[in-house]
Amino acid sequence: SGLVGLLVLAGLLGARPAWGELSDEATQALQLAASPDRYQQQIGFLRLEALRDPATLEPIKPYLTHQDPYVRAFSLRAVAAIEGPAASPILLKALARDRSAVVRRAALLGLEPFLAQDPQILPAFIQALKDNDIEYMVLTNNSMSTPRDLSARLKNTGLDIPAEIMRLADKFRVEVEEEVQA
Repeated sequence: SGLVGLLVLAGLLGARPAWGELSDEATQALQLAASPDRYQQQIGFLRLEALRDPATLEPIKPYLTHQDPYVRAFSLRAVAAIEGPAASPILLKALARDRSAVVRRAALLGLEPFLAQDPQILPAFIQALKDNDIEYMVLTNNSMSTPRDLSARLKNTGLDIPAEIMRLADKFRVEVEEEVQA
């Protein structure tokens, strides 16, 4: 029975969370994130973003459902930085379901670097902009197609983007420069 107890204890010890071995920097950042002070929380999550240590993911995940929308937003940005494109499902879920504008904005900012890597992101991104009545413009560097051609091609892929909001990047730059000079 002593051997069985030792084996059970060894099994329990082996089942320790993978995040048991955190660097001092990660531990300090997590302590700041747990602070009741929002500024300290923000600093903690920014440090976690900068560290990009996968061992910090499990301790961060409970903050994704925190009652404070700012904490949820901070944690979303940290998860996006740490997981990269693999964080897309979490970010898309927050974008679609969270009622807080702060959280949805964090999800959009977290998704933005992955737009070209995951075909589900761009439609969700655009839908979130539409749902929140946010004006947007699509810039392209494809000078071979007209905005109408691009709009039709995108519609074939399931993206309904009106030609009126598409601009060639170089022409847009000139339009903005002319506006600034006027």
